[in-house]
Amino acid sequence: MYDFKIIGSGPSASYSAAKLAKLGYDVQIVGLKPHLGEKLCGGGLTLKSITKIKEIHTGLDEIVDYIKKFEIVNPKTYEKIEFNWGLKWLGLVKRKEFDQWLIDKAIELGVDYIESKVKYLSGANFYIVADGANSEIGKKIHGPIPNHHIVVATEAYIPNNFEPFASVVLNPTFDPDNGGYSWLFARHDRVGIGTGVVRTYDKYINYYRNLITKIAKDVYNYEVKPSDFRNWIIPIYDYREAVKDNIACIGDALGVADPIYAEGISAGLYSADILVKSFQENNNFSQFTRDLNNHEYFQQMYWMSFLQKQANSNYELAFNLLKQKGVVDGFIKFINWQQLPQDFVKWVQIHYPLYAFRLAYNVWKNKGKEK
Repeated sequence: MYDFKIIGSGPSASYSAAKLAKLGYDVQIVGLKPHLGEKLCGGGLTLKSITKIKEIHTGLDEIVDYIKKFEIVNPKTYEKIEFNWGLKWLGLVKRKEFDQWLIDKAIELGVDYIESKVKYLSGANFYIVADGANSEIGKKIHGPIPNHHIVVATEAYIPNNFEPFASVVLNPTFDPDNGGYSWLFARHDRVGIGTGVVRTYDKYINYYRNLITKIAKDVYNYEVKPSDFRNWIIPIYDYREAVKDNIACIGDALGVADPIYAEGISAGLYSADILVKSFQENNNFSQFTRDLNNHEYFQQMYWMSFLQKQANSNYELAFNLLKQKGVVDGFIKFINWQQLPQDFVKWVQIHYPLYAFRLAYNVWKNKGKEK
């Protein structure tokens, strides 16, 4: 009889297993062999994820390509803002390699790992569900994730011979409500060009692919073929319950990807970390949902979701703001917890009172609607 059985083989599953094993618990991971392959968007690691992983594991830098350049692109004019902010604040990994590396690290700590298509809940005292956005067990606990909280993402992969870099196109659809963004993540050997918008999946997938093909050609001079595309869904932070009896959901199975730049790895790692700490304090999962909602990381999610809506409806203004190095630096520090959100807002208020006024007005107008 195991203390914990963890369903899934992604980052949140192996990270929670490693944390629990370090505390002396008997842990088993039941999951499919890592199969994400390329998925460069899903392989983006911000400093938050990198720091979290390095708290318990060594050797991460050996599998990470840290970007040398980052740029933001105006969707209408294709004007680019290029900047450098420190070193090692954003890295790219091959997800298949990265997921396997995390599993191997957990196994080194004594975690038992088996591959099984049957995700059974037996043989343990407690169960952690971390088997992705389509988790059937997760849906039984927190309900289906609404369409307006799902990012439809599609990405094409083509060879690359440049230094690693990242590029983001603001609101390529010009939609004031669900604009999202397109990206280009380039490792040494491969480029992922994709887009993600909060919309229903089937209706818009061909539209997204045509959009990426045009952006790839117009902005980067890349020729993308239909056969280059892969696609998936990203559940944006929206859940009602994380626990049922001795079963807890974390990561994409809970639906906790970041709403402004759709980073699922850090959200998964933090949800796993909070779960372990909550269990230590209570010897069960009874306070996990409360502890999750009260944690700084997930408190920030509400604010970031609201900020994303403002950026979509004012993307030209947002782009002009991002031309200012102080705003870019503030935002990068903010998403990496190097600077408090209040400092970033204060900087904007001082230097761009018109934007601050609009933002303050919208906050007042929509007070209470952030959650």
